[in-house]
Amino acid sequence: MTESTERLGAEPLIAEQILRTGAGPASVRESGETAHAGRQSIRDQRDQADADQQTIRNLQNQAEADQQTIRNLQDEADANRAAIRELEEQASVDRAVIAVLQAEGEIDRGQIANLEAALVTARRIGAAMGVLMARHRMTDSQAFDVLRKGSQHTNRKLRDVADEVVLTGLLPGK
Repeated sequence: MTESTERLGAEPLIAEQILRTGAGPASVRESGETAHAGRQSIRDQRDQADADQQTIRNLQNQAEADQQTIRNLQDEADANRAAIRELEEQASVDRAVIAVLQAEGEIDRGQIANLEAALVTARRIGAAMGVLMARHRMTDSQAFDVLRKGSQHTNRKLRDVADEVVLTGLLPGK
């Protein structure tokens, strides 16, 4: 502190300000308070900018996760479409075999009706297996075992359990 600032009996920075500007202690205090408020405002704005940047990073991460989910669902849909195509191709082959057997007189109309019902049932079971495989990441034999066990535990026909799985997408008995 210089001798002049000691005579004013003020804090060193305020006293220096008074000597430089010739302003009174009240106006220097007011300008100091204004400067402090300005610094606080800058800190608040910086904190808000940091919070906004964190929010942006969080939203970007969520968007990336959502995009991955979409890719997974698209892969699952592609696998389901492939399974449906295979079932349709098999059904076409089965119908051709039935037509040949009928033409050769190997089977009669009653047997044809039974075979066609079996084909429909097989397609429904195959569709249910596809649903279980896609939703629960299991193999075809695991999916069939789940259907079989669900049929046995609920004392229902396998085709009825398969229909329920196709409609609800849930495991049998859930």
